[in-house]
Amino acid sequence: MQKVPTKVETYDALDDFGRVRLSKNFFMRDFLYSEIANHYGEPNKPSDPQLAVKAGTKLCTELLRIGISMPLFGVSRPFPSVSIVNFAPRVPDSP
Repeated sequence: MQKVPTKVETYDALDDFGRVRLSKNFFMRDFLYSEIANHYGEPNKPSDPQLAVKAGTKLCTELLRIGISMPLFGVSRPFPSVSIVNFAPRVPDSP
């Protein structure tokens, strides 16, 4: 069993958190990238890492269970953190 932190407050902790395996094919880092967060320099880290891993593991397990007969897929729109959800409405629409 992997050790999951209760808080992700440093770069090293975020790097370690991203390496948590959610399933055979997915890691937590697959769900951490956010274009909005990246562009504006806001961290996209979960407020509850243990819940994020639990939910992510269930999601990935279910996707793999139903995806065996389907083509390969990737994560293109991961879930944003609460801080990104709160930040995003302040971001002006793109032209």
